[in-house]
Amino acid sequence: MWFVRIRKERRAFYDAAEVVHRTARIESKLEMLGGTGSGIYDKYKVLEQFFPEEMETKIIELGTIRNRVVHGNPKIENPKAVFKLCKEVEKMIDAYPQSNKKKLRVFSLLLVLVLLSVIAIGVWEIVGHA
Repeated sequence: MWFVRIRKERRAFYDAAEVVHRTARIESKLEMLGGTGSGIYDKYKVLEQFFPEEMETKIIELGTIRNRVVHGNPKIENPKAVFKLCKEVEKMIDAYPQSNKKKLRVFSLLLVLVLLSVIAIGVWEIVGHA
């Protein structure tokens, strides 16, 4: 029947939109932790040393599903499993240890201080020899 087909198609688009929404939320969480890059995997790779090894395969799977939904077929074979996968990844990101966040901030601060020191030494050499 035609209305059953329409209902199934509407459900497929809802599921696709939900996957895009959840993966975008995961990407923004990775960005807040300092992840950079163009996609979910690139943002994860910057921070991978802070997460469990099994997270990489989950991130790859989510990125693949998201790209297939956005650029190809919006039909997801098992949406409940994909939503569960999103929840698992979000829990891993939310469990990101506070000490690692502090280490990342301290490392960034030290890097800036070293850079400023190098610039100051360079200026001192130029001004001192003028």
